[in-house]
Order: sequence, then C-alpha cells, then structure tokens
Amino acid sequence: MYSLRTYVTRLGRPTPVLAARLGHTERITQAAETAVAGIPHDRAVPLLVTALQSTSSPVRAAAARMLQKRTDKSAVDGLVALVASSEEGDDVRIAARDALKAHAAYVDLPSALKL
Repeated sequence: MYSLRTYVTRLGRPTPVLAARLGHTERITQAAETAVAGIPHDRAVPLLVTALQSTSSPVRAAAARMLQKRTDKSAVDGLVALVASSEEGDDVRIAARDALKAHAAYVDLPSALKL
C-alpha cells in the first residue's frame, strides 16, 4: 500500500481534493498538508490554485493556508476572489487574506483596494 504522499504524487491530484474525497478530518488535512510540503513548488502551486475553486469550503481553506508558504503570482487571482466573495465563510476568507499577505509582492494595489 502506498503512503498518502506517494499516492498523491503518482496521481498528480491536489491533496486537499483527496482529503475531501476521504472525508474531511483534521488528521486527513494534516496528512494532505504534509504531502504537499514534499511536492516541488512548480507542481504543488497549480494543484493548490485549482483547489481554491473546490466545491468544499474546508478544501478551499486548506489550499489557501498552504499557499501562505508557497508564493506564486498565479495564486493571487484565486485568493483575491475568495477574499472578495460574500458567499465564503470566515475560515476561507481569513485563510485567503493571510495567504494574500504572503503574496504582497504580486498584488496589484489599486485592484486590491477595491475589495
């Protein structure tokens, strides 16, 4: 049997999505975050950006939290959308806001001020 990290790496699926499929628990989320930590930046960021659009709010929040440690210009639009959305819960919006702080070098200030 493969470890979670091996499973995710072989399938190329974002670990937050895998966590949602397995049922969201704190233990699964921690395992997913550990698995993402072992994936190279250039492979992990696109997976996390995709996970920002998940139908599961815990998955979106986990992806945003993981993007606090992996800054990349491609993540900014998805994070801004989460912060600006009136339909998002506080947990997702706070995680996205905190991730945006880490991405400050990539944020277009005039656009961000419209939030």
